[in-house]
Amino acid sequence: MTSAPAGLMYFIYIATKMQRQSRNLGDPARPGIKAFKVLARPSAYTFMESAIRNSLYLWLVSRIISLGKNYGTAWGVFNTIRWGLVMVPVQALEASTLTFVGHNWGRWRARVGIHMRKPKASRRDLTEIVHPAFISCIIALIVEVPICVCLSLRGMESFAYHLSGSTDVALITKKMWKNIDWCYIFYAVQYQLAAILLATNPRWYLYQVLGSNFLWILP
Repeated sequence: MTSAPAGLMYFIYIATKMQRQSRNLGDPARPGIKAFKVLARPSAYTFMESAIRNSLYLWLVSRIISLGKNYGTAWGVFNTIRWGLVMVPVQALEASTLTFVGHNWGRWRARVGIHMRKPKASRRDLTEIVHPAFISCIIALIVEVPICVCLSLRGMESFAYHLSGSTDVALITKKMWKNIDWCYIFYAVQYQLAAILLATNPRWYLYQVLGSNFLWILP
């Protein structure tokens, strides 16, 4: 909540600065409601994806809690560990992917001309646009694969016991992790590749994420 207003204030500062520069060049550009709608429109896709994903997640949590106290506690411990060691770092890496891919795509789009409705990118152009995502995939694999292996071999049970103080909860958490630990390696790579769609074509990002939600959360 702090970073979002800070980012918005910085955006307003940059837009105002660009407005002054364009005024000096004799081509005034004014930020307004119409311009804001252009920027806000793609967020409809991420809003829909978030609403559906969180609805499925609430259903999942209610089912796990219904299994009993130990399972509910184990799920909380499991989430603490996976968010801290896997999901937050992967999503931070995704933010970098979005930034660099978005800038590369914007530069290419400006180069081919904004008036061309359906431009075609060469293989070299595509490589230039998406190569930050592949760098992020490599970084994610270098970091996450050892973490997943170490937690599966020895670390998860002791870490879960440290957080919960319960042997039963620790054993359940260990079983949860061993059942799906390999999925988080795919998760790390998938997040970086999906960022290509989010940075260039949010509608296709929505289709992709809905597919992965239904194929992952429901099973």
